Amino acid sequence: MPHLPTDRNGSVSHLSTVGYCESHLSIRLLGSFELTNDGMPIETPVSVQKLLALLAIEHRPIARQQASGVLWPEKTESRAGANLRSTLWRLKQLVGDGVVDCAAGRLCLSTDVAVDIHQIRPTTAGPPTGPFVSSATAALTASLPIKVELLSDWYDEWVVVERERVRQQTLRALETAVAELCRIDRFAEAIEVGAAAVKLAPLRESAHRAVMLVHLTEGNYAEAVRQYEICATALSEAFGIAPSDRLTALLSRFRNPTTDTG
Repeated sequence: MPHLPTDRNGSVSHLSTVGYCESHLSIRLLGSFELTNDGMPIETPVSVQKLLALLAIEHRPIARQQASGVLWPEKTESRAGANLRSTLWRLKQLVGDGVVDCAAGRLCLSTDVAVDIHQIRPTTAGPPTGPFVSSATAALTASLPIKVELLSDWYDEWVVVERERVRQQTLRALETAVAELCRIDRFAEAIEVGAAAVKLAPLRESAHRAVMLVHLTEGNYAEAVRQYEICATALSEAFGIAPSDRLTALLSRFRNPTTDTG
């Protein structure tokens, strides 16, 4: 019998009377794993959590054998395959059909399932040319502050690798968003997004550079110098090094003592 979501009093939710396919499933991977149905958390077995997380992170069809090998690396191929079949059965009992496509020996998460990390992946289409920001930048701005740690309480080897990849993706997306917002003169939002990038990676020079460029574009030379000094102090304390010549040259290009008002 499938697990039915309950409210805080332990009563079966009204959502249990409708099919999950007709509602809205969401997966949160930033921070701790959470599966929700129309915003209501669903108690999810660990094996199902890990399968959903893997498919959400891959964001493409993967072979069943690959999935079972990643999730149960210490098991034999036959045992891992059996574990995968059991997990898929438990998932079906939990949320019904349609969440995972199992066609042609491959597994793929349904595109109807919302996943938080899919909102922060940079798009390859490039920024829009009009006065509007891309949907990716809009989502980033709306979701600040961002908790970047992917599945922070999981320590599986494949998760550790993906955690760093998602971290880098997030930082690049934030820096892209800063440039996009700056381009259309939305400086306050650009600074807010840039500050989020610096907070997530205080030793990342490109994050400091993104913030400096906003200040310089807006004509706030002294604020850009202040951001440069924050970067310099962080690098000196952590590694005993100075900012790169490229970052220093950025200030030189914009320096104009006769018009700088601080």
